[in-house]
Amino acid sequence: MHHQLLNLKKSKMWLLVLNPHAGKGKALTLVNDLSILLNQADLKFTIIHEDSSEKTIEQLKLSLLTNKYSRVIAVGGDGLVNLCLQLLAQTGLPLGVIPSGAGNDFARAIGVNSMST
Repeated sequence: MHHQLLNLKKSKMWLLVLNPHAGKGKALTLVNDLSILLNQADLKFTIIHEDSSEKTIEQLKLSLLTNKYSRVIAVGGDGLVNLCLQLLAQTGLPLGVIPSGAGNDFARAIGVNSMST
């Protein structure tokens, strides 16, 4: 475990993409909790926290152009996951999903929906 943590610290920054409206505010709570954990582990990260999908797309595109990130974490529902998948498809960056929407069909389909409760 210690070796894995060292590898994470050597990597580039994490990019957290948030839909603050997902799950009636659940996503915001989860990204705040994740921020605390990342800070405790001394891992660098940036949060995209916009009020519209258009602004989120714009910020995600700009962030990906910087080549500063080693992974992207979507904190929201199916709409945000779809948006991130479309923009990450050709980048080779891994996408993590913290399901926190109303439906979470994507998370259910891959068997991780019950892990988020």
